[in-house]
Parts: sequence; structure tokens; C-alpha cells
Amino acid sequence: MGLRALAIGVSIVLVGACASAPPACPPPAPPAALQGTNAPPTPPSAASPAPTTPPAAPFTIADWGYAVEEAAIESLVQRASQEHPPESLVFDHVTLVSMTHPGSDADRRVVVEGGVVRAVGPAATTPAPPGARMVDGRGRWLMPGLVDMHVHTFQSSSSYLLDLASGVTSVREMNGFPWLLAMRSEARAGRMLVPSLYVAGHLLTAEPPTPSRARCARWSTSRGTCSTRA
Repeated sequence: MGLRALAIGVSIVLVGACASAPPACPPPAPPAALQGTNAPPTPPSAASPAPTTPPAAPFTIADWGYAVEEAAIESLVQRASQEHPPESLVFDHVTLVSMTHPGSDADRRVVVEGGVVRAVGPAATTPAPPGARMVDGRGRWLMPGLVDMHVHTFQSSSSYLLDLASGVTSVREMNGFPWLLAMRSEARAGRMLVPSLYVAGHLLTAEPPTPSRARCARWSTSRGTCSTRA
């Protein structure tokens, strides 16, 4: 047997021994061409201690805190909706800012039934429905609810309680989703304590098109491609 064949046989035996008993075999050193500043690090031996640094958490404490706060607010909305269903209310002897004319009207009665204003008039002559809860408005002012005309609700409805606390009783959602339509139905049925929702369709574009871009889109659809910077 030649020396070259003997060397190959010894190499095969050593490789087989390392494969059958890896702890007894030291890791191979990198080739001489790679032993420099760019050489890959030599893997630790079996006797080296395992690294003790824990892996980075996928979510931070702030992320979890935000999720917990949002869940608590959503639970508060559900609980408040159950505890405060629509009822008959009468705001009596209140100073009214009706927005129908300049100035205000003193000593007014406002009747609300099922979340809808049913009657407005002088406190002395406007009838109150039987069993309604009377709210003494002496020394207080009453005005129609405010309307937020530009709202984008994407992930959470927690802002709706803040709207109600600030006197915003209606909002216009500019980018509609199916879950917003479901919430609108719940609000109209009196089962959800949120502002009245006016929901637009789904957002189609974030950049207003110019006439030239509109013509370009029409040309692209019928005849091919078109490009413009206008």
C-alpha cells in the first residue's frame, strides 16, 4: 500500500472516530488562508461554559403594558354599556344654547328618550314623560353634542370614552372597516356606549389624484402604460 493510500485510510478512520464520539475530538482549526482578521470564530470546545446571556424578549414591558391598558379600556366600555343603557332623561330649568339662533334660551326643558332628543321648550309648558329621570339644570348650560369630522380608528376604540367625556357625541370615521360597521349597529341599537358613528368606505388612496394622473390611470387600463409627474 502506498503512503498516499495509507494517509487517506488514516483520515477516514479519524473522521469516523470523531463522528462516533464527538466530545473526544477537538474542533478543526480553520485553514491557513482564513486565519486572519476575517476568519470565522473558532467554535467553543465541549469544556467551555454555555453562554449565560438570555435571549432578547420579542415584546418589551412597554408593549405588554400597552396591550393590557387597551384590554382594560375595552372592558370598561363593555361594562359601562351594560350599566348605563339608554333611558328617559329630562334636563329641567337649564340655559340652552341651541345653535339655531344667536344667544341662549333661559329656563328650558330638554326631553331625551332612547338616546334621541324628543322635545325642547319652556320648562313650564313642555311635558315630561312619566318615569323619566329629572336632572336639575338650574345654573347650568346645555348645548348640542360636538362632532369630530375626521377620525381614523385602526386598532382600538379606547378614544370613544374620552370623546364622550369631552362632549363629542358623534364622530366621522374616514376609513371604514367591518368591525366599525358592527360597532355602529350596536351603538344605534343602544347596546354600546360610544359616540354615534358615521363610517365612510375603505380608504382607497393616501394621495389625492390630479387630473393628469386620473387620465394616466384611464389610459393604462385601456391601452397600456403611462407615466406622468404631474
